[in-house]
Amino acid sequence: MWSDPPYAIATLVLAGLTVGVLRLRFQWKLESNWPLVYYAGLLVYRERYPGILEPNCVYAAVVSGLLLRFEFVAPWLARVLLAIEGLALLYVLWALIRVMVS
Repeated sequence: MWSDPPYAIATLVLAGLTVGVLRLRFQWKLESNWPLVYYAGLLVYRERYPGILEPNCVYAAVVSGLLLRFEFVAPWLARVLLAIEGLALLYVLWALIRVMVS
C-alpha cells in the first residue's frame, strides 16, 4: 500500500473522514450535509480501488445516510437507520485499517 502514494493518502483521508462521520452521527446531528459529501468520496474510492470495500456494506451506509436526511423520519426509524449506518461505517473503517496495516 505504501508504495503507491495516491492510494495511501486516499485511504488515510477516507479513514479519518469515516471517524468524523461516525462522531457526527453519534452526536445526533442528522441535518448535517457533510456525510453526503463523505459518501460521494466513499463511492469514488470504491470505484477507483475495487476489491477493498464490500459494495453491499457501502451501499447500505449510503442509503441509510440518505434516508436520515429526511426530516419526517420517525424517531424509532432514525435509530434503526443510525444503527445500520454505524455498523456499515465501522466495517468501512475496519477494512481501511486492515488495508493500511497489510
